[in-house]
Amino acid sequence: MPGFEQCLLGLKAEDQRSFTVEAAQGFGLRKTENILSVKRSDFAPDMTLSPGLVVSFADPSGGEMPGVITTFDEQKVEVDFNHPLAGKT
Repeated sequence: MPGFEQCLLGLKAEDQRSFTVEAAQGFGLRKTENILSVKRSDFAPDMTLSPGLVVSFADPSGGEMPGVITTFDEQKVEVDFNHPLAGKT
């Protein structure tokens, strides 16, 4: 987060300061390409889905990537992989 780090430069222990970090300099802007549609059948049949539910997915390197369910129906589930603070100042 370059914007946050920039605001801390020159501060000493116990200094107090208020600042705002713009989204682009913090966790970045929200990207529509980070919102994916996944087949409902890719989820366990007994899994209870709800908007806001955080689900862990395997990324290509074998690590974990959290996604937030935004909407769903019987055929598909929309999952938002943006950082929760993306787009926020």
